[in-house]
This record gives sequence, structure tokens and C-alpha cells, in this order.
Amino acid sequence: FVFTKAPSFLRCFPQKTTLDAMLSEEISKEDERLKKAVYLTLLDLAFSKQGACIGILAKEGNRHPALEGIKADTLLSAPSSEGMGRILKNVIGSHKFYELPRKIRMSLCSIDGALVLDRAGTVLAAGAIIRTNGSFLAGGGRTAAAQALAAEGIGIKVSSDGYVEIFTGHNPTLHFA
Repeated sequence: FVFTKAPSFLRCFPQKTTLDAMLSEEISKEDERLKKAVYLTLLDLAFSKQGACIGILAKEGNRHPALEGIKADTLLSAPSSEGMGRILKNVIGSHKFYELPRKIRMSLCSIDGALVLDRAGTVLAAGAIIRTNGSFLAGGGRTAAAQALAAEGIGIKVSSDGYVEIFTGHNPTLHFA
């Protein structure tokens, strides 16, 4: 169990149960580090009341339909020498998401746009504006982006009120607050 202190009370989260339900099919059992890092980052974001959108693509590497149309300066694989891409490359280097300190993970997720990872934990993009097809009827921009990312793996939306929704299709498969 993970215990967290909200402003006036203590909350308990069944970590293993949530991790298994949240990321069981898309991320291998062997890499619990990514599961745990994403889960703790979600809690950090939810309790700090920061919204975010995270995508975990089902395949490794940087060739995914979900990355098409994303500005090159938000893609860490792009050979950009200016802008946010250069800064992010300097901060992240060759580190996997789970190797980064929690504050940096939270900061990456808080950049306006989506943070996109592959199933190995490689950061593919940060601050990415995800192209959606407009078929998502309910929710705002983060929900639509999370649903679009879920077509390639997992999409996660953290609203600024602390509510977390995890998509593996158009409907959330898990949500907690």
C-alpha cells in the first residue's frame, strides 16, 4: 500500500492492485520500474493539482502513427538544435523515464501538451500536441489526447482536480481520485 497525506487526511492506495489493473497488458511484468514510476508520478500530479496527459505506446521506438504531425521541437528523437527539444534532450539525456528524479518526471508531465513514452520507458516527446480525429464526444483536450494515444497503447489523463483516467480504448479502463 502507498499512503499519502492530503491537506487534512491520510489516503491509502493499493499500489500493486492499481499497477496490475492500470498497466498489465501493455507493459511487461519484467519492467515494474516503469509501472511504478508512472503510478507515483500520477499520484504526485493528482495531489499537486496539476493536469497532465501521458501516453505509453505499445511498441518500443519512435515510429508510431501517434507521433505523426507532432512538432519536431517536442520530439526528442528529432535532430532539432533549438527550442524545447534541445532543452529536454539536455535534461533527460539517455535516461529512461523511471531513472529520472520524481520532480523532473512531474515537471515533464506538467508541460502543456502530452508526454509520450514507449513501453521501455524512453521519453519520445514532451509538450506534444496530439492530433485527434474529432470523434471523441465527451471531455476536453486532455481526454481527447489520452483517447487518441490509447489507440497506440495507453492514454492517461490527470485533471487539475486530481482525477485520473486511464484509457486503453475510447472508454476509461481505470479511474481514481
